[in-house]
Amino acid sequence: MSLRSVRCLGALLCALFLAAAPVHAKPGAALTPPDVGALTLDGRLSEKGWASAVSLPCPAVQVPGLEGPRTVTPTLSLGSSAGRLVLGARVSEPAGSAIGLHVMIAPADAKSAAEAVSIDFRPVELRAPRFHAIGPKGVGLAHYRCEGRADLATTDSWSVEVAVPWADLVTSKTDKLRIAVVVYTRTANVTSTWPAGALWKSPAHWNEVTPPAAGWALDAKVNALALSQAEDADKAHMAAWLKFLQGSFAGIDPRKSQKAVLAAFEKQVAAPLREIVKLRPQLTAPVLTLLGDAYYRLGRRDASAATFRAALAAAPGWREALYGLHVKLGGVRWSEGRADDATDYAARFAALAKAGVDGGSWEARGNRIGRALLHYKHGDFDAALPVLQTFAKRYAFDVFLETHVRFATSGRGAARAAAQRAIREKDVVHPKAVLKTNRGTIVIELQGRVAQNTVRNFVYLAQKKFYDGLAVHRTVPFFLVQMGDPNTRQGAADPGAAGTGTPGYAIPSEKTPLPMLRGAVVMASAGKDTEGSQFYILTGTAVHLQGEQTVFGRVIEGQDVAEALRKGDRIESVSVRDLDPQERYVPITVAGREPK
Repeated sequence: MSLRSVRCLGALLCALFLAAAPVHAKPGAALTPPDVGALTLDGRLSEKGWASAVSLPCPAVQVPGLEGPRTVTPTLSLGSSAGRLVLGARVSEPAGSAIGLHVMIAPADAKSAAEAVSIDFRPVELRAPRFHAIGPKGVGLAHYRCEGRADLATTDSWSVEVAVPWADLVTSKTDKLRIAVVVYTRTANVTSTWPAGALWKSPAHWNEVTPPAAGWALDAKVNALALSQAEDADKAHMAAWLKFLQGSFAGIDPRKSQKAVLAAFEKQVAAPLREIVKLRPQLTAPVLTLLGDAYYRLGRRDASAATFRAALAAAPGWREALYGLHVKLGGVRWSEGRADDATDYAARFAALAKAGVDGGSWEARGNRIGRALLHYKHGDFDAALPVLQTFAKRYAFDVFLETHVRFATSGRGAARAAAQRAIREKDVVHPKAVLKTNRGTIVIELQGRVAQNTVRNFVYLAQKKFYDGLAVHRTVPFFLVQMGDPNTRQGAADPGAAGTGTPGYAIPSEKTPLPMLRGAVVMASAGKDTEGSQFYILTGTAVHLQGEQTVFGRVIEGQDVAEALRKGDRIESVSVRDLDPQERYVPITVAGREPK
């Protein structure tokens, strides 16, 4: 090949490259939207035509993150396609419900933004239609025939495309316009505006847009039926959303059978949400995330996990679903266990250390939450609170974290008050109960000063050997171990009724100031004034039950024995000591008399 040929080829390649290179708009300079060819709106910005669009320099913005604020710089492009203004935006962050574009287009001589066409596109907003269009011609897609689409298929970015016919924006082929665009990030109220800050100024501060030499193409072909169907889908979506809200606020009676509860849940909560997905498939991720959280609240953890995974299949970077699956479900499971198992904090902390709690992965975040919840359950509130507070600030949408910050704060205060009470009462001799079990001995300090009748009842039953030989009939790891039911005695007439037995009477409930902290001894109750012989020892913090049940003692020796107990383990004997010689340990029943 000759040198001349090489030069010609180089010049041709350079010309082709420059033709495809994006034009960068200069702040304040008038721009003419280039023809980017026919585009199919799919939200991906992958078609070749976008390479020749005008690149609009959006300012960088700060968005919050668990490890600190991070900088996001939206990429915004503008062009003309088949008689339509087209805008495309890409942001390097995971998608969220708040994403979208807001476009303001006004005549060049407009004095006020009130003269502008305002188009708002929120493709995955659950609480509103995807488009809101208003201007001098009227309101709605009948006047401003908008189309748009979002791409949520990647984990660390999202993109949108929006189109509106030039004929809906201008009155003649030669009209000049002024335009301002806002890119909504996934963080509510964090936006990037082109030109910078222009949306809060008059149109004179917006960018001027001039028509091409041939004038605006006013012959866009718009599928009127598709637009009408889109509006109908939005209206039906909003009706289903209202039905969901009404069903949620109506509540579900937890006292009904499990079958009835699930049926009500499906009708009031799940069905309206599934209808929204059917109407608006692009809302799959936010809808299923909401449904997964609802399943979580219902206690259906497996259904919750499956629903979060389905949300992530639709939008792999959807943070709320990642949070629900790995932080909420993953974290909480560290501080829970299978019913009837023992409580073993050491094993869980060791497993957490092995799984890893450092780093920015969602699994590591879940592990950190799990460790904080374990500290909370164990009563190490100073270790739990900083982590819970950090996560609650970052994930402010989740009342679960906010609630546990409140619980941990309350627990810390209760623990300090209990320590001060113990100092004040260091010379007070409290009655004590010694529980010998097949796994070891537990010593309980009985608080007769604040739960007088309950302590009388416990001592009364212990002295009658009522508890000897009874079995543990319920354990909830990291929460409680329950015993005291005569139906668990070997040879009992109805062993299948464990959990319902009484000593043949009930005593009045007593509200006490004693905290529901790990090691507290509490009367089991089916409601006010239903206490009898059943009691439980807390193996975890339960300040959420404070004031609801009668706390009448605390473990002073053998908490590890209590936490090792499983369903079926037995009380070998209960003895009492350090009784007040002035006290008569016989309770008064709900009927107002002593038991026979």
